[in-house]
Amino acid sequence: MRERSTIHQRPGTIFRPERSRQHHPDYAKLESQGWKSIEAEGKLPTRGWKREQKWALDMGLPGADSIKDRSIPTFARGEKPHFAGINTFLKAPYVEDIKDVGKYDAAVIGVPYDGGATYRPGARFGPQGMRRISGLYTPYNFETGVDLREQMTLCDAGDIYAIPSNIEKCFDQISRGVSHVFSSGALDEKGSLRGVADELGEPHRDRIDSASQVAIYEMVAVDGRGKTTTSLAEMVAHRKDTRLLPLGWRPDGPHAGETRPVGTDGDRDFVSGRDTVTYSLTLPGSAGAALTVVARLQYQAIPAAWAKALRTSTTGASRLFLRMYDAAPKAPETLALTVATVDPAK
Repeated sequence: MRERSTIHQRPGTIFRPERSRQHHPDYAKLESQGWKSIEAEGKLPTRGWKREQKWALDMGLPGADSIKDRSIPTFARGEKPHFAGINTFLKAPYVEDIKDVGKYDAAVIGVPYDGGATYRPGARFGPQGMRRISGLYTPYNFETGVDLREQMTLCDAGDIYAIPSNIEKCFDQISRGVSHVFSSGALDEKGSLRGVADELGEPHRDRIDSASQVAIYEMVAVDGRGKTTTSLAEMVAHRKDTRLLPLGWRPDGPHAGETRPVGTDGDRDFVSGRDTVTYSLTLPGSAGAALTVVARLQYQAIPAAWAKALRTSTTGASRLFLRMYDAAPKAPETLALTVATVDPAK
């Protein structure tokens, strides 16, 4: 027998049955995820945070005597408080000397440019806006249990000096700036290779595995004592000659003995008119989007290492040559480039 419920309703009233409120979350389902995030947070190391606290006290002076929390400095330094301090991206250290950017695992670069906009410009204020809003957040993400401060070193490299109303020059600035932050074979302002201790001692590369390696097509000679020299009068043999071979060159051709490459043993694709270099890059674990790799073939008329050797000379001709060399631009000429897109998801 089925039970029936009787509802007593007064005249003039409207009965509305109880309805579930779908906009309320189901806390039972979210609870397990929250506990997982809390457990992940408890397992995080604190070395980075303690290091930042010590740095803040050293840079910003210890707090007033009335402050019980002795980790609080007098001047705001580092992440906290989020409403104060100099705005860098996520309150990361600002690298004033861009040559120090290699000391960090990752760098943030702003490009304040909107010269190509035909309607409603203002994107040039984007990098400043992103830094301001990022100052309100912490490098720790509760949902993923990741704290950037504990797992990597991050810096703010500032903004590229964009050239207003000139897209080509702005792109040149961007390319130069980004290639300085991470590149293989990049040149500094003096024309020397970054990250290469001995330019004339760099071996021939058929494969590039790190930013400290670069493929250099050059001739390196030695003197009678077997030491590297750039003096034409002292050269007696080639220690390395990886200059690209002319199209049509043959091992049994005219003057092949004097023009054959030196130091390319094992590089089977180093043939007349061309060479192939393989790039092997380790992608960052946090890369979620496609990355672009640009390889350039650049020409440098006079390497900095050759000019450096002349600075010990006291002849008038050497001094005149060095004055012209120092006054000339050091940027190499790009002869060719290739662009490849790498998708970590594939």
